[in-house]
Parts: sequence; C-alpha cells; structure tokens
Amino acid sequence: MLAHRIACLTAAATLALIVAGGLVTDTGSALAVPDWPTTFGYNLFLYPWSKMVGGVLYEHSHRLLGAVVGLLTVGLALALWRGERWWWVRALGVGAVLLVAVQGVLGGLRVLLRAETIAIVHGCLAPAFFALTVVLARVTGASWAASPPPAPGGQLRALAVAGRRASRPSRGRRGRSSACSSSSSCSAPAPSWRASPVSPCRAAGRRGSRCRWPTGWWPR
Repeated sequence: MLAHRIACLTAAATLALIVAGGLVTDTGSALAVPDWPTTFGYNLFLYPWSKMVGGVLYEHSHRLLGAVVGLLTVGLALALWRGERWWWVRALGVGAVLLVAVQGVLGGLRVLLRAETIAIVHGCLAPAFFALTVVLARVTGASWAASPPPAPGGQLRALAVAGRRASRPSRGRRGRSSACSSSSSCSAPAPSWRASPVSPCRAAGRRGSRCRWPTGWWPR
C-alpha cells in the first residue's frame, strides 16, 4: 500500500531529523545560519554545498531534512485522503501536516528571535511528531487492516473480569473466618462469592435468627 510505504519513509526520515537536531544542539550550531527561511540569502535548496562547513553544515542539513520530512508528510496526507477508508486515519494525516508546519515555524522563529524557550518547545514537539508517524505507519500496514476490530468495551470488560477474579480469594477467606453471634445462625454455610450476592446474615434472617455482619461483607 502506497500510504504505508510513505508512512514508513516519513518515520525513518523523522528519526534522522531528530538525530540531526541533536547534533545541532550539541555542537552549538543553532544560530550558525542567521536568517530564515533563506540561508545567507540563498534559497534553501540552492545553497552551495562547498560552503557547508562547520556549524553551517549541521544547521543547514537539519533544515534540508526538515523540508524533506515536510514534503513526505504532505504526500502521506494526500495518499491517506485518497485511499484510506477510516476517517480517523485521514484525520491523523491532516494532524501530521499541521504539526510539521508548526515545527517548521517554531524552528524559524527560534533563529529570528534568538529565543531559548522556543527552542525547548521545538525540541519537545519533535518526539511527539515522530510518535505520530510511527502510529500512521502501524495503522496503514496490512496486518492492521487484516486484524478484526475489537468489540466495544472489550478491553474494559476483560479488566473488570480480571479484577473480580483477583478479589475472590481474599473475600472468601474473610467470609470463612467470620463467626455469627449465635450458634443457630451458623447452621447454614456462608455462600461463596460466586454463588449468590445475598449476605449470610440476610440469609439467616430469613430463618428468624439473629446474626451480625461478618468482616469483609457489605450490606446490599
């Protein structure tokens, strides 16, 4: 599927972009190129390779990778919009375009305004965008399309059943360790947690005997 291939390529390019951004920060090359969106007055894609030395190499390479990721993201959104049947996947593609555009603007404002706060926000959004591209690569794959959709509330129901099973032993021990105040009320065995929701005292009360609430039971 075309969208899946573009999504995988976008995720790989985004990872390379994050590594390049880390090199820019580590080498202190964030302001090696003082203008934006041009590079020393040149078009971004027409800057001479012979002049890419020192910090300019790191910063301009980071800009080039960012432009490539932006173009791939736009292509991914178009492929999803034309060939994806699930509306929420198409919405994720549109969200990816908006997020990469915000990232590009933040990177340019960081250069123009010399603001460290913008640099921090720019760096924090990068992993979020990478996570989004990984999600898009996953949901556009053939294995995701072939898997059956989960039942509504299936995971919550499974957690509820597991919680009830985990609580049964402790409640059973509490019910067996309790004692009634009179001997006549203890003639009937305490019902198990699984058998009936009626408490033993209420069951004993039906026979006309007195009983106190055992430890671990709550009135129903």
